[in-house]
Amino acid sequence: MRRTGTWLCLVVLLVMGAVAASTAAAAEYKLEGVPEFGRCVLSTPHEGEYRGRKCVSPAVAGKGNYNWIPGPGAKPKFEGVISVTKFETVGKKFTVQCSFGVARGEYKSPKKASLTLELVGCIRPETSQKCQTTPAKEAEIEPTFEAELGFITGGSTPKVGLDLKPPVPITFTCGLPPEVPIPVTVEGSAIGSIKPLNTMVGSFKLSYTAPGGKQVPEQFEGEPKDTLTQKWLSGVELLSEQVGLTIIGIEEKPKPLVVENEEPIEIKAK
Repeated sequence: MRRTGTWLCLVVLLVMGAVAASTAAAAEYKLEGVPEFGRCVLSTPHEGEYRGRKCVSPAVAGKGNYNWIPGPGAKPKFEGVISVTKFETVGKKFTVQCSFGVARGEYKSPKKASLTLELVGCIRPETSQKCQTTPAKEAEIEPTFEAELGFITGGSTPKVGLDLKPPVPITFTCGLPPEVPIPVTVEGSAIGSIKPLNTMVGSFKLSYTAPGGKQVPEQFEGEPKDTLTQKWLSGVELLSEQVGLTIIGIEEKPKPLVVENEEPIEIKAK
């Protein structure tokens, strides 16, 4: 009884601490200007703001054929298929790897989107324990993120990233009865690259890589370091390490996650 009571107290402290820190864990970025989601649409002839269908070349005296409309259109959703997802701590003490998944999301504004990962086949390779959000769904984890655009690098050839931030800490356990499950929380955010830029497209390629548990990149240009942290119980000891997020798609090498848009949309970076 005493061991069970101690474990439950530690679980409560772990979750409460994660919730309290979640708001401060991820940086907030500029909400106006590029990069932003939007649509380059035809205007009344010779009354448009831009002279090309990519909306990157301003028209002289407003006599172009295209206008830029920030934000998504009437069909803002997207979806993609994942082959492997991995959370790996920098000290390689605790890894969780999922063998398949689906990514579903929605463009919410010029800067923001939402994203949910439905992951199955989730285990801790070090111990072969199954990891799950709820015991009723063995080896399934369903993290939800708020996503925000930012510059990885700016300039004439910009590189844009999408920062994934769980609105509340991701929580799951590894191990099933009769063993004592290990509670885990993940908080903060992870940045991955998104492309192509400056053109209306039906799909985007998202690359989230974290060799050795270190996210690439770890921050947006000119912004503070912005990464994920994982906490878990080892016996009665609460451990914490930086953790990286890797997402591998299924369609091409080096296998970024390809998300298909309901309708074409553009990431304007100029």
